[in-house]
Amino acid sequence: MPQTPFLAGDEGLGAAFSTPAAATQASVVIPANSSQSFISTNVTFTYNTGTIAAASNITCDILVGATKKWSVQAVQNGVITLAGPVSFPPGVAITFQFSAAGAAGTFESVSVIGYYE
Repeated sequence: MPQTPFLAGDEGLGAAFSTPAAATQASVVIPANSSQSFISTNVTFTYNTGTIAAASNITCDILVGATKKWSVQAVQNGVITLAGPVSFPPGVAITFQFSAAGAAGTFESVSVIGYYE
């Protein structure tokens, strides 16, 4: 899945985006940093279905390591924004993702803005 890089140890505010092709799961992974927490200042999930009926079981999820810590139902032709700051522990990757790919002709995107501290 295409994703802009967000490298462990980056200085200052950074951003990562996942805007894959139609009917592909969007996911952003923030790499683990052994000595610094990741602070997200803004997370946005966008689910564009146009006139196609959306799957009712697709959620927007945040995983800390392999553990799902937050989940909410995706909104058809909508945007879900989480304003921070939210601190995540050091030493573990953080994943911001849709739970699955949408139907043919649908688009998902995830954007994450934050920094290590």
